[in-house]
Amino acid sequence: MSRIMDIARDIQPQPVKGTYAFVGVSKESSQKLYALYRGWLGEGVTPADDYHITVVYSRVPIEYKERTIFVPLDTTYYELDLFGEKEDFLVLRILHPALNKLFEEGIDNGATWDFPEYKAHISLFKNFKGGRKALDMVPLPDFTINLNKLTVSELED
Repeated sequence: MSRIMDIARDIQPQPVKGTYAFVGVSKESSQKLYALYRGWLGEGVTPADDYHITVVYSRVPIEYKERTIFVPLDTTYYELDLFGEKEDFLVLRILHPALNKLFEEGIDNGATWDFPEYKAHISLFKNFKGGRKALDMVPLPDFTINLNKLTVSELED
């Protein structure tokens, strides 16, 4: 009887994971961003290889296609912000309608979202000191940031 129970346990459906999608930042743009913020903030800057913009973070799986995209972001789309309960997580907000459209496409396909609103951003630095007043001392990039690919995967949570 225990053999039957073992087999039954093994064939139980596995919990279905959700969907995660992000837009990648080009290698050249990532290196420039890293150099800029490493110079201003020192140790602890998010590594260049980790720069991306999340567009879907759904706890339920959805249909969403990977694709090559090219979105050059000029400096009019940038804004620094602080996230987190302590407002100590420095991000570069990207205020571009193409990113909002990708997010809305996910929602239209049934994606969930854990936050009250979508705020496209690139994570720069954890444990930022000085609060909102210190944001004025941190420079915005003075160069174009190129986005290059929409990548879709199973949500790893």
